[in-house]
Amino acid sequence: MTKTGLLMPGFGGAIATTVSGVIDLIKQGHVKKYGMISEKQIDDRTLGQIAGAPEIEELEVGGWDAVDATIGDAMKLHGVLEEWQYNLVSPNLKLLRAWPVRCPDLEKKSPWGSCIAQICNDIETFRKERGVDSIVLVNCISTMPKPTPNPAYESISSLQVACQQDDPCITPSMQYAIAAALTGSAYANFTPNPVEVPSIVKLAQQHNTPLAGHDGKTGQTLLKTGIAPMFNIRNLRVRQWISYNHLGNRDGAALAEPNANQTKITSKANCLTQILGYEDVGHKVTIDYVPHPDGELGDRKQAIDHIRFKGFGDTPMSLLLHFDCQDSSLAGGIVVDLARFMTVSLARKESGLQPQYGLFFKSPQVPNGEPDHDLFNQAAYFEAWVCQDANQ
Repeated sequence: MTKTGLLMPGFGGAIATTVSGVIDLIKQGHVKKYGMISEKQIDDRTLGQIAGAPEIEELEVGGWDAVDATIGDAMKLHGVLEEWQYNLVSPNLKLLRAWPVRCPDLEKKSPWGSCIAQICNDIETFRKERGVDSIVLVNCISTMPKPTPNPAYESISSLQVACQQDDPCITPSMQYAIAAALTGSAYANFTPNPVEVPSIVKLAQQHNTPLAGHDGKTGQTLLKTGIAPMFNIRNLRVRQWISYNHLGNRDGAALAEPNANQTKITSKANCLTQILGYEDVGHKVTIDYVPHPDGELGDRKQAIDHIRFKGFGDTPMSLLLHFDCQDSSLAGGIVVDLARFMTVSLARKESGLQPQYGLFFKSPQVPNGEPDHDLFNQAAYFEAWVCQDANQ
């Protein structure tokens, strides 16, 4: 049986612990395979099977974080699964190592500097010890402030120099993307942290590795990109769209930092104009960190949308939506889908930015032009990509 490695920076966070725990529970037969596009049934096969993607049982999981803890401990901390579930999770799901640090011994062997060398070494060690054929990195670290423009983002040579010098312009998210390319691994940026700069895209192309991102489309934006096309189809004129979120998990705590909050808001707010086809929409997005008393709601997030629009006869109407969601559950299925389908991209030798994965992201990255945010168009494009070999 061929195996695929799923490695997640941010391994001790709510999303990665959910992914790790649920994969383990699926392998043990305790939970169903819900919430994954790869399990969508088309006639007698799933989309994953049509694409030739690895099955969930063929995934080997690992990752990095700043805190060295077992997945069971982290799940209890985040409250991402019910107690009966995390009590069944295998106790041997652990980090590859704590967050990458300087490693002088490896630095001498790599033109990319100590941190990149250490990550590459971790990847290759995982590949050998777990006997995996392909590796996909899915970035799940916390949201960080957006970096300022830098020459290192323009060419591979300047990128390499910056890595050698431990320049802070090379963010942790970028470090993992660089290491993924250098080791022939796929990389999906599930965070809003900018990674897909020209130099890293060129590096992925040079090493024939796929790159997808960014910012997983899990809850409120999923609703927005599904509902906005309805207004467009019926020519109902949207006048105002107010989106409010509050959450109290680790992701929320990171967003309490104003610059990180702005990074996330920018990613969430960029879809309406493209879908509706006009700009005069009063669109406002607010995200608040509101830890729940005693943490009783754990990973739950409240997302509220208030939409004001006009219809036939210039008649004013409104739509109010309240989405009470388990954020990491919605995210976890996408992470698994990305791991499985990006293994297909590796097999098909697809390199650089991969627009077919726009379905999974708030801010899809495409090689040229502007991305299409319409959920239904994205789904059709993705399914056409899945079936392309089957149609030949």
